[in-house]
Amino acid sequence: MGDMLEMHNMNKFKVGDRVRIIKEEYGHRFKMGEIVKIDRVNVANYYAVGDNDSWYVRDEEIESVGKARKVKQPKFLLKYEIDEDPWEEFQTLVAVKKRIKELEEEGAHSYKVYEIKSVKTVTISKRIEIKWN
Repeated sequence: MGDMLEMHNMNKFKVGDRVRIIKEEYGHRFKMGEIVKIDRVNVANYYAVGDNDSWYVRDEEIESVGKARKVKQPKFLLKYEIDEDPWEEFQTLVAVKKRIKELEEEGAHSYKVYEIKSVKTVTISKRIEIKWN
C-alpha cells in the first residue's frame, strides 16, 4: 500500500480537475483548447471527459484552467491486475463497481478497493553537502 500512496501523490491533477488540451501526443481526439474534466486518475495518465467524448491524456498534453468549485479528494482507490494501469481513483463506490464491470470485459482480475480516510501531501527534500579536506 505504501508504494501505491507514493504513486498517488505523484500525479499533477486530481479527479474533478478541469484542464485545457494543449497538444496531442498519445492519440486522444480532443480539440486543441478544449476544456475537459479529469474523471479517473491512474499511474500513467488521466481519463478525461469532454462535452462530446472521453479519452486518456497525459500531463504533457494538458494544463490547469483552475477550479470552478472545490474538488473533493477521492474516497476510493481501485487496484487491479491487467496492464500498465494498476490503480485508479474514484469519488463513489458506485463508480468503482461500474469500473470493475468494465475491467471484467477487458480481462482484469484480482481487484482490491481501498477506502481513503485521509490524503497527505508529501514533499521530498534532498540536501547535498560537500566537505572539502
